[in-house]
Order: sequence, then structure tokens, then C-alpha cells
Amino acid sequence: MTLSNVVRGPFQACLLGYSLDACWQGQGLMHDALEATLAWAFGELGLHRVMANYLPYNDRSARLLERLGFEREGYARAYLQIAGQWQDHVLTAKVRAPD
Repeated sequence: MTLSNVVRGPFQACLLGYSLDACWQGQGLMHDALEATLAWAFGELGLHRVMANYLPYNDRSARLLERLGFEREGYARAYLQIAGQWQDHVLTAKVRAPD
């Protein structure tokens, strides 16, 4: 997993990226890893918002992010070029709970 494009100042946000080899999927490993990463991002790093985007047909990522408390915020057409094709993405984010 990665936390990239960290923006400080009034935004205090980053992008979350993750992947796991197919043979390890479905065992809760990514959920546990992302749960710990989010605790670190909102705690020690002091971020306010973590954003994560996924391909519309990736139901597994949709369910994972929902379980972690991410909310759908939009839909981006032709968002990223993957394998030579511009792909749409669902945009989600999780905002730190108020103190």
C-alpha cells in the first residue's frame, strides 16, 4: 500500500493505493493492513482526509473500502490510463472522525 500525493496546509490529505497478489486475497490481510495504515495516517501523520479510487467493476475493492468507512464522492471518466486504455474510476474518501 502507498500513501501518495500528501498535501499539507489547509487540505491535509493524501491518496491511498494498494494491491495484493490474487493468491492472498479474500483472507482479510488487506483489510487489516489498511486499517493500521489509516490509524497511522489519521493519528501520527495528522491527516484529515484519505482518498482512494477504484475501477467501477472492482467489487472487491468497493466492499473493502466501504468496510473501512470510505464514502463514495464521485465518478471520474477516463481518470487513469491503465494498459494503454483510459479507465473510469469511482472516487471515495474517508475523513478523520472529529476529536
